[in-house]
Amino acid sequence: MICYSLRMMPLIEVDGEYIMNSIYDVQQLLKKFGTFIYTGNRQGDLHLMELEMQALYEQKLIPVKTYYAARLCIRKELQKLGDK
Repeated sequence: MICYSLRMMPLIEVDGEYIMNSIYDVQQLLKKFGTFIYTGNRQGDLHLMELEMQALYEQKLIPVKTYYAARLCIRKELQKLGDK
């Protein structure tokens, strides 16, 4: 069984860009836009988060650095789970 710890720190914004170091940070950013993702399937959740982040970026709601930081966090987590 895998346990995921949630750190209860606010999402940090610097010069209009969000600093993301974990999936929790990505979830908090998505929550700011009213998106809550939980299907019970961790890999599925990560893929949905990636699609939502892409949609936010394409609609110019988040800056490019924030998008790539989120994408990197998601890709790292998927890699840990064995998805390529």
